[in-house]
Amino acid sequence: MPPSAAATKPLEALVDGLRDAPSVPVTIAADPQTLQSVSLSPDSSARAAQNALVQMAATPTTRQFLAEPYVPIDLTALTVAGLTGEVTLQMKRGGAAEAQAGLHLPAGPLTWVAGNNVGSSLAAGLSLAGASRVVVPDSSLAETNSGRRATSRSRCRSRARRP
Repeated sequence: MPPSAAATKPLEALVDGLRDAPSVPVTIAADPQTLQSVSLSPDSSARAAQNALVQMAATPTTRQFLAEPYVPIDLTALTVAGLTGEVTLQMKRGGAAEAQAGLHLPAGPLTWVAGNNVGSSLAAGLSLAGASRVVVPDSSLAETNSGRRATSRSRCRSRARRP
């Protein structure tokens, strides 16, 4: 069922803000369910927002869209539980919804945005999701003696494949 005009107002406001600052690099994790709903909306302003997102996706130098699962998933928990097929299914379904909405993401390394459940099984899950990069919450980083969170760049080596 398409969202109401009132429900799409926050999306429209976000898209308007992004349009007002075209040179500012932004990474967008667009929810595939929302994209799918908006693509079915009869509301012209919702469709205009979707068209603007499609145009932004065509300029990946300043607007990077992340491949997302159809519904939010806990990659670590699904991997530990052995539900690896669910990861692949959700990524495929998310990609199909993104394509249906007109977002054709460029091929290449994918980035996964991890939730709070970051553990040793995350690396195996990244491979299933087709990701070779991960963003983790700062709460998952170790604290230094100065009370600051340690940050560093590191590469996650996996046999990433895009579902």
